[in-house]
Amino acid sequence: MADLDEELQRAEAISRRGRQLLDARGHISPEDADRWFSELVSSLEILAEEVNNPNCFNVMRQGLLARISVMVTLRSRIEDVIRSEMVGRGLGRDPERV
Repeated sequence: MADLDEELQRAEAISRRGRQLLDARGHISPEDADRWFSELVSSLEILAEEVNNPNCFNVMRQGLLARISVMVTLRSRIEDVIRSEMVGRGLGRDPERV
């Protein structure tokens, strides 16, 4: 249970960092995004293993699924920001450009 508590704290820290990336309203650097995505994926894998554990109580399973849902939503929102930055990158900076 201590390992799960530690992982839940880690997942909360990852979620907090994802919200900080979104709240910055600026550019999300590829390095920051890659680092965050790798931490997110490893945490999601651990949480998913626990959800699939037959010894996991329903109340705990529901809490884990809620945490996973928040993390997946953050991932989608950050992917959208990165995608929009890639599409619009450089447009409007060069006055000679049409």
